[in-house]
Amino acid sequence: MSTKTFEENAIELELDKEVTPLTRHDVDDSPFVVIGNDENGWVGTMGKYRITEEFKSVDECKEDLKEITWNRIVQVLVLINQINEVKDEQ
Repeated sequence: MSTKTFEENAIELELDKEVTPLTRHDVDDSPFVVIGNDENGWVGTMGKYRITEEFKSVDECKEDLKEITWNRIVQVLVLINQINEVKDEQ
C-alpha cells in the first residue's frame, strides 16, 4: 500500500472536472480521521497521511481503523517517526 499525503489525494481529486467537497469524520478514541465523500470514497488518515485503502462508506472505514493489527501498529510508529524527523529538521 502506498502512503500518500492528504494534499496529494486532494490534488488528484481537484483534477476531476467536478469536485465534490470532502468531509471529515473523527474516529472516537483514536488519532484517526475518515476523509472523503460518497462519490469518491472514504479513506482513513492520521495527520496528513493516508493509512487505509479506499472504502465505499464511512462506517466501513471506521471499522477498519478500529482494528488493532500489527500492520496498523507499524504504520502509526512509522508516521510518528516521520513526523518527529520533520520537526527535528525545522
